[in-house]
Amino acid sequence: MSGVLADPVVCSAIAHSVFADIGDSLLARLVLDATLLEIPAGATFLPQGSPPPTVYLLIRGFGRTYLASPTGRQATIRYFRPGEVIGSASLFSTREAAVSGQCLVDSTLLHFSAPVVRSLVASEVRVANAFNHEMALRLYAYFRELEEMTFGTVRQRLARHLLHVAAERQRGHELVVELTQQQLADAIGSVREMVARILTELRRDGLVRTEARGIVITDAAALEAQEWSGEP
Repeated sequence: MSGVLADPVVCSAIAHSVFADIGDSLLARLVLDATLLEIPAGATFLPQGSPPPTVYLLIRGFGRTYLASPTGRQATIRYFRPGEVIGSASLFSTREAAVSGQCLVDSTLLHFSAPVVRSLVASEVRVANAFNHEMALRLYAYFRELEEMTFGTVRQRLARHLLHVAAERQRGHELVVELTQQQLADAIGSVREMVARILTELRRDGLVRTEARGIVITDAAALEAQEWSGEP
């Protein structure tokens, strides 16, 4: 058995991933030479411009991929959770990574060996189909992100903006938003009174707390997972 497969946390993440049904033999080959990386909160593990392929599985934690402009502005592309793959498209492209990967909380990543994964994708249908499934999931997730940005409720837009601003300016373990309620309202196209009400609800739900320095996100994954609430 591969060393990483002896870790029950790794096995749990794999069981919730697109690799759950490829079989023990192929799974053992897939993780051959893979390494576990411990990434502290706020750290970038995948710099924009990295040569392909760069493929990871999130074992523990929470993070995001984002675009960065030459001026330093950032745009979050997706948030990822345990059992989700980062970088699958790089297996089928010669382009450098267009996005960066950042962990928002202390996280563990399984970094696959590029030669091993590329060989299996080229020779094993079940492994290739697992990565095809992963890319289909990512495509539908991007549709969902576009839907939420276009038609989302004020609560959803505020939750996403809080996460984005906190991640963009993260220093160390904490996620802090140093914006006023009016600035938040202006950013998401709402009014201060609505933002104040939603922040009260988020505090009540244990997702944020308010301090003199700003709004502290206490549960980033739960904040990102806000469901459609039907709010105006």
